[in-house]
Amino acid sequence: LLCFFSILGCIVATAESNDNLRLGIIGIDDRRPVEQGRRRFSAIGHVNIGGYRSSGICTGTLVAPRVVLTAAHCVIDRSKKKPFRLDRVHFVAGVHRDKSKGYSRAQCLKFPNGFKYIGPKRLLPDLPFQKVPWELFRLDLALIVLQNNIPDAEILEIDAHAKPEVGQPVIHAAYPADRRYQLMADESCTLIHHAPGLWATTGDSHPGSSGGPVMFSQRSQTKITALMVGLQARTASLAVPLSVWPDLPLTSECP
Repeated sequence: LLCFFSILGCIVATAESNDNLRLGIIGIDDRRPVEQGRRRFSAIGHVNIGGYRSSGICTGTLVAPRVVLTAAHCVIDRSKKKPFRLDRVHFVAGVHRDKSKGYSRAQCLKFPNGFKYIGPKRLLPDLPFQKVPWELFRLDLALIVLQNNIPDAEILEIDAHAKPEVGQPVIHAAYPADRRYQLMADESCTLIHHAPGLWATTGDSHPGSSGGPVMFSQRSQTKITALMVGLQARTASLAVPLSVWPDLPLTSECP
């Protein structure tokens, strides 16, 4: 069973079963609130999809001025199988309770060469996850170029070449649905499997965590090396390594 970990539709934690409330928690919940003063984490924020009939939430990270990295399925309208209109895609950086570091709408979207949205066979709007084929996660990365700079937010560097070994620690951070206004991080997770284009970790997560950075520390520097995109049978969190997009364009130019 492979599942998305974004949320589409109006879903609130109080309406979910106790089992659904623990989606993405592998054993003990090791997520901890990130202190507001940890400036590099102010690059992480909400990717929100607004609209009259539906809304969506994911996590994204500023990786260059006006450039946000997130999961591709977060900005795809699953019913139409094409990207959302740009005026519906919003990014809010460094959310902490009722405050943030700034906000901007999208100017354009960029996807890796060869990316093709497949999507689930059935849409289940009453559930906070969807069963999806493994192939959906192939190249499941996207860049959102923003209309405006967010000068009060930090930028998190990427390392597309880092390849932690199985058993090495990684950090996963996100704004999950059960703590939507508090950045949460699991700094105790490890990489348990990597195959071409998809990694598995023990990182705890929750719906809304899709697009959250998976970070690896080398020589006292912590950089993004993959993005959390889904869940496998409640036993592992799935991440797409940035190495699948070797020519990742970090400029704010739009086609």
